[in-house]
Amino acid sequence: MNINNSTNRRIPIKKVETPQDKLTYRADSLALFICIAVFLFWISFLTFKYYHFGYYDWDLAMYAQAMWSLTQGSVNVSLFGTNFLTNHAEYISFVLVPLYAIFQHPLTLITLKIFSVTAGAYIFYLIAQPLVGWRLSIFLMILYLFYPANLYMLLYEFHFENLAVVFIFLLYFFYTNDRLVPFAVTALLMSLIKENITLIPIMFGIYAVFSKRTNKLAWVLIPVAIGASLFYLSQFVITPHLRAQAALPYSNQYIGAYASLGTTPKAIAQTMLFNPPKLLSLLATDKNAFYFQQLFGPLFILPFFNPQTLFLGLPIFLQHLLSASPTTHTIYYHYTATVVPFIFLATAHSFNLLKRIVRPWSFLLTIIFIVVTCIVSTIQHRDNLLGRITTWADDLDPNRWQMSKTIPPTASVVATFDFLAELSQRSQLYSLHNVWRNNNPFTYQAYHLPETEYALIDWKDPWLWSDLKFSPEFGSPKDILGRLKDFHFQNTWSVVHAANHVTLLQKGGQGPHLVELSRKPFREKKNSINLSVDQKFHLLNYEMGHNHGALLPMTFYWRADKTIEDIYFINIRLTQNGKTVLTNDRNIGYPVLATLFWQKGDYIKENYWLFLPQLPPGQYVIQLSFFNLTSGKAAELVYKHPAQLQSGNTFKIGTITIQ
Repeated sequence: MNINNSTNRRIPIKKVETPQDKLTYRADSLALFICIAVFLFWISFLTFKYYHFGYYDWDLAMYAQAMWSLTQGSVNVSLFGTNFLTNHAEYISFVLVPLYAIFQHPLTLITLKIFSVTAGAYIFYLIAQPLVGWRLSIFLMILYLFYPANLYMLLYEFHFENLAVVFIFLLYFFYTNDRLVPFAVTALLMSLIKENITLIPIMFGIYAVFSKRTNKLAWVLIPVAIGASLFYLSQFVITPHLRAQAALPYSNQYIGAYASLGTTPKAIAQTMLFNPPKLLSLLATDKNAFYFQQLFGPLFILPFFNPQTLFLGLPIFLQHLLSASPTTHTIYYHYTATVVPFIFLATAHSFNLLKRIVRPWSFLLTIIFIVVTCIVSTIQHRDNLLGRITTWADDLDPNRWQMSKTIPPTASVVATFDFLAELSQRSQLYSLHNVWRNNNPFTYQAYHLPETEYALIDWKDPWLWSDLKFSPEFGSPKDILGRLKDFHFQNTWSVVHAANHVTLLQKGGQGPHLVELSRKPFREKKNSINLSVDQKFHLLNYEMGHNHGALLPMTFYWRADKTIEDIYFINIRLTQNGKTVLTNDRNIGYPVLATLFWQKGDYIKENYWLFLPQLPPGQYVIQLSFFNLTSGKAAELVYKHPAQLQSGNTFKIGTITIQ
């Protein structure tokens, strides 16, 4: 009986591995290796960026603070000035709380962004491999990883929208492989990322009407139900409720960006559905043509051979093309993260089509042509990309870190953009740009800075000087700088640490003041040097302390001879044997007491700490040059000893010895 039973058992048959299986395994391994290598490269590169204060906007800081706040049980974020969910429906943040609770650091979000892109690239390879073969699919994967729009997105800050990349590729993978359950789970998770992402599953449901033959009803209804329900809940229930609770105007933060279509969601939908001429006029603009050229240029017209795949991303394309916000019409930010996957999926299908209908040599020429256009496109973006990288590191970074670490972790602090990410893991962090703009972009209210203990400020913040020149909506330069003047003089700030244009201030501290204003002289007249600048003000005297390590304390004493309406800059140069070894530009009086505030008879005392890098021992000459920033001209100097004047606007003030 036992013998009979044993003879009736099925003997397992070992699958024979074919050469094709081995080739596929090697190709998959190669693709995975490339993605891991790219992942590690970007981790290293962006970690370097972070530790050299390279994040020049505030998006990473806002979301890092939001995640930190969630780990503390709060949805209120001081950088937003309100509940951060009143801005976007980024419910995925709650899913990420356990991970962030373990790794409480802004780089956790950067790591997730890089993982989303590189993991998405590998899934894209798996999708493309059956269509075009392993060689071309690896080529397309590499092209995706180094596509200009993706490079800009990776270099930019962080947005939860970046995390949608891997979900888009997963959704398409499960859709094409008829795996309904993981498809539905993916659709649900990706719909938690942001309100606009909920529209993508809806598009898959519409597409299923025409492309699915088996189980059609489920493929249509499930993604539509997931996307539509979450879109409705977020945009018509939760967000309006939260905004009303926070006493914020409008039910949606960004509906104003589509005011050309209508002022309500219903009016916008009606225009898009029933007013084609107006819709086309809004789409057919120069800025949209430029956007398409940037976005599709490297791949030429290839993606358009497969319009059905591009159709899946149509809501995101329209979101960008119809928005009044200029940033959505470029590839320089994070917005293209959710449209580039559809472009590459369409490209893979287009190559599959060409492979079947054209001769091999024509197909090869097409590949070569795409390689050339991609190289040309990358070269065209080279200077812009390098410009975003080369400014990260400078000699002041150790001083920046010293200042950042000086601030207690529970202290309240206001800072300029480049410090926000590093200071984000606290409850009371504020951005100084809201002060000089007198505007909170999330509440539409005039900005009132809460009581703050520390101020960490880069007085050369490019956003400040850009606003002074290009943003009249925030007022005149005198209005903008006047708000910084009030910020400084209405509080008792003292200097804790300073190096060049970077200062750490503490309210009520024991250190010296950054700048002081008086109607009486700070020094006796007999000590003055009386250097006249444009016959508008005098440099009465200066002091140089002993250099402490790499810092040379300097104090300037000024007198206004006239009421001044211009901003003056000073260039400090160290020379040795007639050769310039160090140069430093700064505005006189800092922005808080710039020369355009000086009234006739004012006396100004200004402290400055000149950073001296590793210079060889020896004697160095210190020279000052003066410039009128408002007029763009060099200032005219008059001094009692003309021999100390050089080139008309340069004055030799003394020497220092470095041992």
